[in-house]
Amino acid sequence: MVSLTRREALRLGGVALTGGLAGCTADSKESSQVPRLGELDVLNYDPTPHTVHVVLLDDSEPVYWASEDVPPAKNGELGGAEFVDFPTEPGAYVLHVRADDQPTSEWEQFDFGEYGVDCLGIQIKIGHVDQTAASDVSIWKTTNARVCETADSTE
Repeated sequence: MVSLTRREALRLGGVALTGGLAGCTADSKESSQVPRLGELDVLNYDPTPHTVHVVLLDDSEPVYWASEDVPPAKNGELGGAEFVDFPTEPGAYVLHVRADDQPTSEWEQFDFGEYGVDCLGIQIKIGHVDQTAASDVSIWKTTNARVCETADSTE
């Protein structure tokens, strides 16, 4: 697990707060449902290995942070890794993701509060299938309830 200094946590909290305030002026998919996280993994399309860092905030407070070393895509096989021990109880979380030494100002963000569903599965992708932009980081979601059922059966 990566250690997060107090300064980094405060900076990340400020980024999350700013992003949250910006969302107040836009239309949102408000719902009374609060999703829970059933899956958090990463796929690497890039032929070089990467370290992926995630921070999960609940009301601007870090509740989970971890790093995973992700092997490279090789011989037609994608590199992959799974994050473990993340909170599985429902919450209005904001996920922040970066790869390697990407500056904290460039973390990708995913706001759980924008989706009125019971369960979310998150897949982080590095690069693209056609390998045109090797180190791009993107966050993909599934609302398939089976990812939470699968997580329940392994707990």
